[in-house]
Amino acid sequence: CTAVTASPNAGHSFTGWTGSYTGSDNPLTITNVTGDMTITANFSTNNYTVTFVEGSGGTITGTKVQTVAYGGSCTAVTASPNAGHSFTGWTGGYTGTDNPLTVTNVTGDMTITANFIQQFTVTVSSTGNGSTNPSGAQVVNSGGNLSISAIADGGSSFSSWTVTGGLTVDDINNPNTTVANVMSDGSVTANFTTP
Repeated sequence: CTAVTASPNAGHSFTGWTGSYTGSDNPLTITNVTGDMTITANFSTNNYTVTFVEGSGGTITGTKVQTVAYGGSCTAVTASPNAGHSFTGWTGGYTGTDNPLTVTNVTGDMTITANFIQQFTVTVSSTGNGSTNPSGAQVVNSGGNLSISAIADGGSSFSSWTVTGGLTVDDINNPNTTVANVMSDGSVTANFTTP
């Protein structure tokens, strides 16, 4: 015969010839033909590995290593942050914030990482005749900033901020300032004086 070539579709592999001829030569040339022959080209669907990786600060529930046929979907996985952390999204073979996550139409091996960020609590309060905005416990991502304002009541005036817990305030004497680069729990207190 003249040569024939088996060409798999995307996501499939040629597995060999069966019928009147058995083998895996490709292209295939049949020699010494002595009778009618029927030969079938066989193909299989490729399987791919999808690996889910836990970043620091959280865990993944669900099957972390999955074998998925070409064009198929993974079973759902869920990113769960540890205490004091928040989930920020998936990176790698998939980018997004869906949670739980089901990856669809898998066409190749993938590694997907769940990312988390540590969070801290900044407690904002006041002493004397005045208030703050915001007030109370504020959750701030690691390295983040928190804008704070001190509002004096009539007849009183703002004097300064008192800071604890290793926090840093841009300007301790300014009623409108920022708690910068938060890397720990702590508190800031607006102090007011009355003449």
